[in-house]
Amino acid sequence: MPDKEFVLGNKTKDLLVYTFIVTKPISDKTLELPEVIEMLTAIRNLPPEARDDLIQEYTDRLKKAEKKEGFPKSALHTYINATRNAAVSIVKNIHAANDCSFQTEYDRRLDLVHAALNDCNLLLKLVEISQSLGYISIRRMGHWTKFITDVKYMTLAWKKKDSERAKNLRRQEEVRNYELQANIIASAIDRALHRR
Repeated sequence: MPDKEFVLGNKTKDLLVYTFIVTKPISDKTLELPEVIEMLTAIRNLPPEARDDLIQEYTDRLKKAEKKEGFPKSALHTYINATRNAAVSIVKNIHAANDCSFQTEYDRRLDLVHAALNDCNLLLKLVEISQSLGYISIRRMGHWTKFITDVKYMTLAWKKKDSERAKNLRRQEEVRNYELQANIIASAIDRALHRR
């Protein structure tokens, strides 16, 4: 069985890829006034038998556009970027934490893991808002949420395990410091007693 960090790294990659696929901008669902004028002019200039066909074609196109789910291009520089940046940050923090030497950088590692968890929570909220804005369906929200929660729960387990390990290392470091201080004090007392 592969290391959990390796599995977690792959899951973060899958989450990032899925996030970029889902947030690919689609054209806005609104019609611009020139488009409406063009359609109405085209309909008015047609003979009566062709009008019904063109009206049916435009109606079908509008219905298809209305059903298409996705993020509008108008949300690219705001909502889409925020969502993608959160996913990128999760990947960045997980991989940076994994690259830290636990024996010497356990506090930094735990900070990076904690940051990844914060980004998971943010991304979950952004996905929820995406669904409420109509950008994604309930089904897509569930699928995306599964990607995020897989990463989140593995990261939580990692944080719990590493927090315990860090606690033990801190205790060992404190014991070494106390022993060093005790040796310094004992040595000073020993020198002081021998001078008498």
